[in-house]
Amino acid sequence: MMPGWRKAYAASPMPVVGDTRHSMAGLAAWSMALLLLVIAWSTEAADGANTAVDPVAVLQQTIQAEKAAVDKLEKDIQALQKRAASWSPRDISPKSLEADLEQARLALESAQVDAQSATLDRTGIQHQIGKLQSAITDLQHRIANPGNTPEQATPDNRKRLSGELKQQQSLLELKRQYLEILDRRSELLQHKAALSRQWLDMLQQALLQQQEARRKESLADLEKKLQLQIQQKQADLGRLQRQLDGLPKEGGAAVAQQRQELTHRLLVLNEQIGLIEGRQKLATDRAELEAIDPALIDRASPEILREWTAMIAGLRQRITPAIALAGGKLKLLDQYLSLLEKRHALQELEAGVYRHRRDDLNRLIEQYRLQQHALQRLQRELEDRSSAIEKAYQWNLNRSLGARQTLPRDPAVWRSLLAEAGRLPTTLLQAVTTFARYLASGWQSADFDRRVLLASVILVLALIVLGLGRLPRPRPRPLAEDQTFSMKAMEVLYALLRGSRLVVLVGGSLVAAGWVLRVEPQHFRLLLLMVLIWFAFQWMARLSYWLFVSPLVPADQRQPRIHRTILWVIGGAALLTLLVGMGHFGFLSDAMRAVVDRLFMLLLLPLVYLSLRLRALLVSRMRAEWRSTFWPRLIALLSFAIPLTILAAAAVGLAGYINLAWFLAWQLAQFLAVMMAWAVIRHLLMDAITHWQQRAHSRPEGTALWIQGIIDPLRHLLNLALFLLTLWSLALLYTWSTGADLIGIARSELGSTLFTIGNRNVTALHLFSALVLAFFIVYLGIWSRRLTYDLLYLKIRDRGLRNSLSVFTQYTIIVVGLLVALNLLGIDLTSLTVFAGALGVGIGFGLQNIANNFISGLILLAERPVRTDDWVSTGEHQGRIKRIGMRSLVLTTWDNQDVIIPNAQLITNPVTNWTLSDTLVRTVFEVGIRYQDDPHRAKQVIEEAVSMQPAVSLERPPRVLLSEFGDSSVNFRVEFFATVERQSERLKIKSEVMLAIWDALKEADIGIPFPQQDVYIKELPAALERAGRDDG
Repeated sequence: MMPGWRKAYAASPMPVVGDTRHSMAGLAAWSMALLLLVIAWSTEAADGANTAVDPVAVLQQTIQAEKAAVDKLEKDIQALQKRAASWSPRDISPKSLEADLEQARLALESAQVDAQSATLDRTGIQHQIGKLQSAITDLQHRIANPGNTPEQATPDNRKRLSGELKQQQSLLELKRQYLEILDRRSELLQHKAALSRQWLDMLQQALLQQQEARRKESLADLEKKLQLQIQQKQADLGRLQRQLDGLPKEGGAAVAQQRQELTHRLLVLNEQIGLIEGRQKLATDRAELEAIDPALIDRASPEILREWTAMIAGLRQRITPAIALAGGKLKLLDQYLSLLEKRHALQELEAGVYRHRRDDLNRLIEQYRLQQHALQRLQRELEDRSSAIEKAYQWNLNRSLGARQTLPRDPAVWRSLLAEAGRLPTTLLQAVTTFARYLASGWQSADFDRRVLLASVILVLALIVLGLGRLPRPRPRPLAEDQTFSMKAMEVLYALLRGSRLVVLVGGSLVAAGWVLRVEPQHFRLLLLMVLIWFAFQWMARLSYWLFVSPLVPADQRQPRIHRTILWVIGGAALLTLLVGMGHFGFLSDAMRAVVDRLFMLLLLPLVYLSLRLRALLVSRMRAEWRSTFWPRLIALLSFAIPLTILAAAAVGLAGYINLAWFLAWQLAQFLAVMMAWAVIRHLLMDAITHWQQRAHSRPEGTALWIQGIIDPLRHLLNLALFLLTLWSLALLYTWSTGADLIGIARSELGSTLFTIGNRNVTALHLFSALVLAFFIVYLGIWSRRLTYDLLYLKIRDRGLRNSLSVFTQYTIIVVGLLVALNLLGIDLTSLTVFAGALGVGIGFGLQNIANNFISGLILLAERPVRTDDWVSTGEHQGRIKRIGMRSLVLTTWDNQDVIIPNAQLITNPVTNWTLSDTLVRTVFEVGIRYQDDPHRAKQVIEEAVSMQPAVSLERPPRVLLSEFGDSSVNFRVEFFATVERQSERLKIKSEVMLAIWDALKEADIGIPFPQQDVYIKELPAALERAGRDDG
């Protein structure tokens, strides 16, 4: 039981540190009050020592006082609710609002102290109940076993013990009643603290709105004045422009001087209008920055800090270009001033005109310089606020993540927690009943419009449910192997949507009723949580069924064990999520909420096992379907971080760091959600591209063009774009959830200057952007070469010309793209002259051959002495030109060997191009006949045989000429032309012609001799001559 002095001290508002109203007089008053409280406590203690007090009566009085305090507290809460519902900030002055804000801060601190005091009282009463239960157990044991001594067995002793037992039992019953009242009081005090926090937030928001309204009012006045100035300047500008347009084109020196003067005045007016617009934007940005009060940064909530962070990011995006624009204007005006001074030095301007224009330019330069300084000062203030906001958010985040919840150690507290756990169904039923009462009272008090709105929403939900019922039913058979991911996803999606009709109708109607009828927020949030749990449980259970054990899955791929594990996990998650929500919505005590949070962390342990099983299943599927082994191994290694993260979250949560565990779990959930979305979108895109590719195969004439020229590059670009979008989404999500601007941090880290080109600082971000742009430009150049060769220049029959035009297109796109990329990066091309000079020196010394080959390649493409697919001979090499590149060309020999030949070699050395003008190639060989055959007849037979061959060209008729009289044959020279594109075709045609000649000569009975020799013997040896005579 709390003494009276302790209650008075706990209920009294504490002084706020740093408040100017708590002066030395206030400190003295607090000291006197504390002294009086000590004296009162001493008097109570002395009176208690001299007078016997009945503890039961005192406790009954305390309970009555507590009931009265609870009743008063309920009335106070109702008054706070009415005040918050009827309060409007429009009729309150800023001074009154600031005073109310200070009182609200004191009230919130007082409510928080009262809530803490009530928690301590509950803990003390629970401890006393535990002691009373122990004492009652001891008394019952002593009464049942009086002992061995006569004194303990006397009736008086038994009567005394019975009286003490009765008193202790009465005290225990009263203590329990008192504990229930304290539970109610603690709940009401927490509600009061929440209302006080809500009231403080409302006052802070109202104060910010009033400050914002005053800033907007002053800003509107300034904008009105500046707009009037702009209108006046624009009127002058139009008048001067009309005067300039009215001047004659040719009117002598006077007209030219007048035109120069009008042009100068127009320039000055345009710059003045730009300065006024810059002042207007500067005032708007400053007003927006001043909305972030530095004094409120340390006390702002994380939500407001995130809003301020987004506001500062927008301001930074506007201020940085404005500073760059002011710097560019200063450089331009400095150039104008330098030009003006040069003209004055050349005596092209009079002294008075020169001074007048110089003064105008100097004033503009000074105004732009002041504006640039103001923008830079605003930028510094912006960065200071940004740093302070980031520190405040990180401090709040670190404090929240580092907070540790401890479980109670008193057994009495655990017994009360068990009792509260037993009352959980009753608590939930009471919350649902209260929600139903709110609905009934809201329906009775609702006007006609709200009733019509609710009926309309329910009708729309019913129509949606009817539409979901018309979706196709899933087929009770396994999906075919050739079905795409899109088709399988549609089957499962239809099944999930059809199965969610009840939750959409019932749950959606209840949520709509609570929203339209304005049910009390605490119970409405609980109902919304229950509907979401119902919807999520149903979807996850059905999704697990369709993915693992449904008839749509082949029998050898079903996983019933994983499905059962998922059902157990999501069932426990649904129950514990409901309990966690009840705890955070104020339906449970703080101790019970801490226990429920720990139980939810225990649920993560089965989730670790489930994630390991799913990971193993995914990796095995990937290894079976993918050809490469690198990606499955990499994904298997990286995916192991998911169960480790879940295990880490469970460990830190069980250790008491609940906020840190929730933080880890939320980050992992965001990552998994983004990765699942990436996988689904990628599969859908790949299915669409595969369908497009199949349609391209149905057009044989354009299959290669569509697939290699359009579909394949599009596939790569979409994969890359989806990957970058995934990274950007993760960065945005983690920025939003952690408060750390990951994109801004990366930009600042990469924004350090590496070197300087001219007046431009080149950073790591510039180099990275340049490399990325260069990669895309080169890829675009290669793709454009292939696309223009196959599509744009398709009607050009000369393949060499098509190749040259496509290569020139590639070079043009690359050069122009690189120049544009450098310009977009802000690098002045004139500052590259030093680099170009150094490059020229390098070409003159070490890069001479490379430059020679590059220029020779341009000459080959321009003059086209050789073309792609030409048949050429150069040096020791002969073959067909496969490709002409920037530095060299590729020659494919007749042995199918690729020879890399520098371009300069074809320019400086003789080259035989067999197919430069046409593809007609002459073939010459000799054929011999016998001396006894008629040569005229043989010539005719050979000519007819050659002419009859289809490959022989008749545009240039074949010729058969008698070439010589050989030792054993009469030789004919055979010449014919044939259209050939490679050496193998030439040899084939020659072979066919020679076989035809053989057949024709054989048919005409004309023989082809073989070499013969006659041997003449002048005289024989004497022995041989005698032997011959003897034989004869």
